[in-house]
Amino acid sequence: MIDLDAIATRIDDAARFSEPVAQLTTSASFTLEDAYEIQRASIERRIHRGESMIGVKLGFTSRAKMIQMGVDSLIWGWLTDTMLEEDGGRVALDRFIHPRVEPEVCFLTSREIDRPLTALEASRYLEAVAPAMEIIGSR
Repeated sequence: MIDLDAIATRIDDAARFSEPVAQLTTSASFTLEDAYEIQRASIERRIHRGESMIGVKLGFTSRAKMIQMGVDSLIWGWLTDTMLEEDGGRVALDRFIHPRVEPEVCFLTSREIDRPLTALEASRYLEAVAPAMEIIGSR
């Protein structure tokens, strides 16, 4: 049995201390549900350290990217306040391992989304849209 909490601790520590870890799938096999549980536990550690939840990040939102990466649905992840760099701020690149940047679209909602929404319903929650950049750090 895989110790998902131990993996979450390993990933969280790698991010906190900018230390690389070996690719997880070379030493263990886990499901998408396991991966989301690892993410939940890792984010929970951040919350216990005083970070606050501020949003959600979607991945593989285009069919082309899904095909390129061999997946069939989008993925999501939680964002905390320490993951946000303010517009015009300085980014300490030594926090990342092999940092790269991807262009993104950021949606600011006027209220919390607490259930799945149709596109029409989602538009009623939308306050603003802005360009954004995601800094990817390979651990």
